[in-house]
Amino acid sequence: MLNTKMAENLSHALFTCEISCESEEACAVAVVHRQLDAVQTAVFSHHTANVQIYTRDACIFIIDREGRWHAKGFDYQVTRLLEGGDMFSMCRKIAPKSPGFLLYFCTEAQRTQKITAEDIPDFMDLLEFVDVQESYKMQLRKDILTYYYENEKDDTLYEHLHSMDLKAFAQVDKGKMVELLVREGMCREAFRLVAKFGPEGVSLGALVRLCSRRILEQDRSEDEMLLYLCYYCFVHRKYDEAVLSYLLAAYDGPMEMMKELWEAGRKFELDTMLLEEKILIVLSFERMNLEDTEKIFESYRRKYGKKILLQAYLNLMSYEYFVKEKAVQKPVFDEIERRLIRGEQTDLVCRLAYLRYCTQCGEKNEQQKELMMRILQECSARHMCFSFFETLEPSVLRTMQLMDRSIIEYRTNPQSRVMLTYTMENREDDPAVVHTEMMHNVYEGIFEKDFTLFYGEKMVYTIWEEQDGRKIKSEPHTLLPREDAAKEKEVCSRYSMINEMCRALVEQNKNEVKKQAKEYCKKEKLAEHFLPVR
Repeated sequence: MLNTKMAENLSHALFTCEISCESEEACAVAVVHRQLDAVQTAVFSHHTANVQIYTRDACIFIIDREGRWHAKGFDYQVTRLLEGGDMFSMCRKIAPKSPGFLLYFCTEAQRTQKITAEDIPDFMDLLEFVDVQESYKMQLRKDILTYYYENEKDDTLYEHLHSMDLKAFAQVDKGKMVELLVREGMCREAFRLVAKFGPEGVSLGALVRLCSRRILEQDRSEDEMLLYLCYYCFVHRKYDEAVLSYLLAAYDGPMEMMKELWEAGRKFELDTMLLEEKILIVLSFERMNLEDTEKIFESYRRKYGKKILLQAYLNLMSYEYFVKEKAVQKPVFDEIERRLIRGEQTDLVCRLAYLRYCTQCGEKNEQQKELMMRILQECSARHMCFSFFETLEPSVLRTMQLMDRSIIEYRTNPQSRVMLTYTMENREDDPAVVHTEMMHNVYEGIFEKDFTLFYGEKMVYTIWEEQDGRKIKSEPHTLLPREDAAKEKEVCSRYSMINEMCRALVEQNKNEVKKQAKEYCKKEKLAEHFLPVR
């Protein structure tokens, strides 16, 4: 009766072959199996030598008396010493882990490319032998992974996963290894592999499932590697609600990516408040990438976000709009208007930005008109005058005594010194006389100078800017009387009456000049009588 020891010895004999070579130059024979580290050598005795040949692709070399190896040039015969299918099957059954049997059956399965579930244990056992070439072990691992990847219903995978060298398998095919672990619910092991070798090459579907399960296991506590994997999935446009929720709560990175993340969270109808708060804080400090952030601000405001953060954003966007003349969307001005109506404290830049916005937004209701007048009166008290005032309605301009003003505005660094040089044409002054005046920094680098020009007059001016010893000269510009003021014939202001007299003089209409002069003197006398100066 055969026992295991006897079966192992017999299996050794089953693979023993006799090599016979009649050449007198043949000294020894060598057998090389590409799967094994060791090389067998046997010396010829009476022109024969015995060696073990386990695979069909084993290479036989004849060694001559000079020690040279020859794959060709010598005639030799190979004869298997033992033949017998029954004995082969019996030994295989009793000693299934015999190295010879394992190598033979593994190479046969690979040669036929028909690897089955029965072959996998042989592949796994052969990996345990130290004499097996590492390159062949990698091929075995690759075949094992490919088999299980293509045969999802084979339930032996879970058992083998617990005995595998997972790192060694991951080095062969990280993508398949991680996906198999995730499929079997071994997410901790899969996560460790991805943390060590990186997510590249792993299918996005497997990464999303891995991240989702890890998020649930960690109870949403922050993990840098988990955060990176969630970010990796999001960047590659593959994520689920769990991954997105984790990013919304934990991600802190480039502004453009946070905006994109916020958009995705809004589409999923998730809670985006924490991310909105991060975005607004970053914007307040960096003052960059402000485009399309108004909707984020509006969403945060509707959730009753922190008032100090909302105010900081309003100040920032108002400054961008009013001073830097950047485009800003409606939600910002709607919130400023609500605060003005409620009587809440707002910064001057917010009020100025709201005033400018109202002059550009078309039809205004009575409440808006009242707010505008209030801000205009404040500007008048502060001696602030801006070029956009010229777009105000004539009735407002008359009320604020701005009808006769032509405004020159220049924007630059508030630290600069700005001068205006100009000449007047169509006046009694010598047009060659150059006037120089200082422009006033009305607000944050907005320099202004206003003039009263009458019909027929023309000013040619140049602006000089000086900063840190450098001077910059602008191109010449022309300033003319305001057309809307010139058309206000029915208005009985001093400016309009003088303007009409200038018009009549230019047109050489003496009767009109006399009429306007008489009317002017009459109203001047009435004003002195009823409004005496004390």
